[in-house]
Formats: sequence, C-alpha cells, structure tokens
Amino acid sequence: MPEKHYKRREFLKGLGLLGAGALAGSLASKIAEAYTIPQVERVVSPRHPDFSADVIVYRDGSYAVAVDRKGNTIARSTDHAEVLKSLIEQYANTGIHIKIMDNLELNEPITINRTSSNNKKVILEGAGYHPYRTRVTIIAPNGFIHATYLANVDIKGLTIYGQDGSADLIKCTYCDFWSITNSYFLATYGSAIHAEECWEWLIHNTRFSNLGYQDKYPIVIRRPTTCRVGCDSAEWYLMNIRFETGYDTDEHDTGAIDFYDPNGIAVSRLLLAGGRFHGPFARDVIKLRAATTMMESTYISGAKTVGLWLRASDTIINDLSINMESDGIGIANIYIESIYNVILDNLQFSNCGANGCIYIDPNISSNVQYQVIGKVRAYTDQPIINSPSGYYPVILDVRKPYGTEPDIAYKTSRDIEITNSSRGIILRDRTTGTRYRLYVDNGNLNIEPV
Repeated sequence: MPEKHYKRREFLKGLGLLGAGALAGSLASKIAEAYTIPQVERVVSPRHPDFSADVIVYRDGSYAVAVDRKGNTIARSTDHAEVLKSLIEQYANTGIHIKIMDNLELNEPITINRTSSNNKKVILEGAGYHPYRTRVTIIAPNGFIHATYLANVDIKGLTIYGQDGSADLIKCTYCDFWSITNSYFLATYGSAIHAEECWEWLIHNTRFSNLGYQDKYPIVIRRPTTCRVGCDSAEWYLMNIRFETGYDTDEHDTGAIDFYDPNGIAVSRLLLAGGRFHGPFARDVIKLRAATTMMESTYISGAKTVGLWLRASDTIINDLSINMESDGIGIANIYIESIYNVILDNLQFSNCGANGCIYIDPNISSNVQYQVIGKVRAYTDQPIINSPSGYYPVILDVRKPYGTEPDIAYKTSRDIEITNSSRGIILRDRTTGTRYRLYVDNGNLNIEPV
C-alpha cells in the first residue's frame, strides 16, 4: 500500500462543493473554514448547556471531557476513544444521547463487544451540523467504531476522518437498526462501513471521499444468515448519498459499494435512491447481488470497468445514468450475470464499454425470465445490448442518436404470442406508407390493410 501524507490543504480542498465560479468558490471556502481545527468554542461552564442531549463531550486542552445534565463531570481523559467507549458501555442498556462539541482524536477505535443486541438507543451527534455540512471532526486513523451486537445506534452530523490509515472506520457484526445521517467519511485505505450479519440500516445525506483500496470497497455489506429481526429479510436503505474518488484517484483505485457476497448469499430488500457516484473508479462501481431491490435516480460517472454488476431477482431499477470514463473502454455500463423478474427502465448511457452498454454474461442461465428493459437512451458508438449467450430480455424503446446500430422498439429472444385472432403484427409499406397487419388463416400467412 503506498505511503501517503495527507496534507491539510488537500483535506480542506476536498471539503469544497463541486462547481465553478465565484459562488461555488465562496461556498467551498466557507465549508473549508468550518473544518478548521479547532473550530467549535469549548464549553467553559461546568453546567450542561444543551438540554437536547444527555451528555456533552468537549475538549479541554488534550483532554476529552464528558458532562451530564447536572453539570457533573462523568468522564475525563486524554484517551478520547475511551471517554466515548465508557459512556456507551455504561448507558447502552438505558439509552444515551451524546452531543460532541469539539473535534476528537482517537488513537484506537471505540471497541464495543457485547453478547446480545438488546440495548436501547445510542446517539452520537456532532454539534451545529447541517445537511452536507458538519462542524465536528473525529480523527480516527485506526478506525471509529468496531462493534459486535451493538444495536440502535444513530450517528449524525460527524465527519469521520481516517487520516489515510488502513482501518475500517465502522466495522460491525450483528449490529442492527443503525442510522447514519448528515455525515462525511473520508481518507482511509479501509472501508468506511463494513457490515456483516447486520439488519435494518439507514444511510442518508452522507458523503464518502478518498476511501478504500483495490478490492477493499468503501461500503461492504454482507447479508445476515442468522435470523434475529422478524426472520424476514435484511433491509438496507441508502438515500441521497454521494461518492467522490477525490484527489487520490491512483491510490484509492477501487469502486464504491460491494453488496456482492462471495458466498452466494444475497442482500435482501435494498433501496438505493438519489445516489451520486463521481469517479474515476478503477473497479466495478456497484456490485449488487440482491433480491427485492429498488434503485431509483442514481447517477454514475467515470466508470473504468463496470458501472453496475447485477445479479438480482424481484428488482426494479429506474432512472439510472451510467457514463464510462470514455467510449469503448472497460467491459460495460451494466454487466448482467443473472436476473429474474427484473425491470430496468429509463436508462441513459453516455460512453459505453467495449462490450456494449449492457453486457449479458455468456454463462447466464437459459431459464431466466420476466426481464424487461424499457426506455434506453445511449450516446455511444458501442452496441446497446451484447449477449454472447444469445439470450435477450424484452427490450422496449431504444434510442441511439448516433452510431451504426439502429434504434430498437422491441427485441426479445422469446416467443411472442398474440391471443386475439383479430390482432397481429403491423408493418408499414416502405413505398406507399400503407399499414398492413400480418395474420394466419388455415395455415397461410396473409396481410390486410389497417
């Protein structure tokens, strides 16, 4: 793994919003100023100043200090991780809302190992946050939270800064009912989130930058195999999330989300809505092996291999835009390994892979069925559909503004049966423009004007 000294100027630069012009520059400058360390005024009163939380944690020099509602100091240490750990361990069974007022530096992750996930709500909140803007930074080169059987956790309004360490920032096993909102993960060669055997997670209004390394994806999720929450399925909701490879593209040369379980177990009930993935990405951007999935309003740019690797069933994907880094590189915008009962609609491709915009695996099962690809718009010289296996799902309404491949209104490798004897396939005469219906009568193929 290459050594990297993460410069403060690059850190602040990465926090600016994308865009150009004076307005964008002004916004980026204000956001960068908000991340200046330290940036939140210390609490100097021994009394608890914020009655929306049970405990506040602030900096006093090199110490992290925890104060309860009565103004009592209940934890104080130069080991900031130990302060937060002691609060969670002491109050997890009754519930606790911790508001973090100042930047903290964790030499080790907050490690919580429980034997059951029956704890009450644990809230870790950064002071003064707004959507896509936080004021409190947790510096965690060795990880932020590593937990087993810790449930009901809310993380909101925090920047988790990995300082280009190699650890996973959040690593959880048997951790259910987590919510991560209005937060920012950046700068680690590990994963931002690595979850195994975890049920019911929500990730909302959260940014991810400069994360992962090669096959180590920023988000890695494996479906639970142990029944704990209603014995139904593992529901994951990723809404309005944003990925950026940032300024270390050659080093953080990976994808974005890995839902593809190598053991063949599928993540169930996944919702991905409002995702923005800005590359370049050297690995497959989203690897998805899932059932009962909905992907809505997702944009991917800068893919170098595959934009979406799909092995899914009972799935609807709508309003998806995938742009390869340039036309004719990589494999395909969408790689279909296996699909069953899947609808893909409102797809847009600008630049497509060397194997086409949609590539169907040569080894795909011959019994796959109920696949529909609806409206497709492609700006490329590559083929829209490439199926070495000879299998084609039902394809409707394809428009290709340029290139040699014609537009397609309907294409399938399956039989088409018209059950109404008065209906049939209609063709238009190229010379006269007259429309004719094809029909069969006593074994003879005939036409009739329409």
